[in-house]
Amino acid sequence: MLSANLPRSLCLIFFVLVTHFLSTGRQAECAMVDDPISNWTAISYSSGNQTDYFDDQQTGNTTSSSDIVGLGSDDAFYTQFDNGGDDTSLTDGTLFFRVRLGAPGGNSTPEFDRNLFIGVDADGDGALDLYLGVHHQGSSDELAIYGPGTDLNVSPNTTSITGPVQTITEVDGVNYDYSAVTLGDTDLDDDGETDYYLSFAYDLQTIVDAMLAQAGITMDENTMLSYVLATATQDNSFNQDLNGVGKTYSVSDSWSTLGALADPISASGNVSAVPEPGALALLGLASFFGFGFSRRSRREHN
Repeated sequence: MLSANLPRSLCLIFFVLVTHFLSTGRQAECAMVDDPISNWTAISYSSGNQTDYFDDQQTGNTTSSSDIVGLGSDDAFYTQFDNGGDDTSLTDGTLFFRVRLGAPGGNSTPEFDRNLFIGVDADGDGALDLYLGVHHQGSSDELAIYGPGTDLNVSPNTTSITGPVQTITEVDGVNYDYSAVTLGDTDLDDDGETDYYLSFAYDLQTIVDAMLAQAGITMDENTMLSYVLATATQDNSFNQDLNGVGKTYSVSDSWSTLGALADPISASGNVSAVPEPGALALLGLASFFGFGFSRRSRREHN
């Protein structure tokens, strides 16, 4: 129980801190694959590159469903996390991704009919350690996880993708969603085709287990991850659109040099290894008032 002598200011700061962290936890527990874009966190690129250039896929026409698009506040790549409601575990919960594409795929019915990869660098060395994928090739409609192969995986021409080592059945509205963009500019590249959001989700434990098995890396929801996003016509190479990079680039340049390696972000949504700025400010205020209270208490007892 708080002391009756505790200053009101410190009580207020304590209340705000508790409210802040509890509300953050509640928000994290409500994630759904078809959530509105306002619920998602944009994955940023410190290179300053456009989040993706228009009509820059290596194959297909200018209205290809494999063309990743992003401009300004209309980002190309998003994430969110549901911690599963168990704050004692750092490897449970669900990790969501969303990618904006410049046109619908499919024939009479819009559907994503290509492959998409998210290469994951989990130890910060610039090499991709695991690949998460949406595998829509031939009769396959599934989520998949791929190994890094035997090459270096530090650039487009050293990419080696093996597998899939694991596949996950897609369930619309649960771990998969393909929906038209309906708010704001719905056609970023002005090609006459409505943009689409491709959204999908993995159990974090599945990624944790695969990362350990394929790369020997231990991770949890607080591990800082850097992503490379790409689309492809087949599930063993990046042969269509590389996010954050224009159509012409050097395949021997590193992901970081190209600007294709996203800024680090943890599965839980932290963008650095320290508390977010709002939390730091509140903690600073709490320390300030706590220090003042401590000095006043010492004076009163002297």
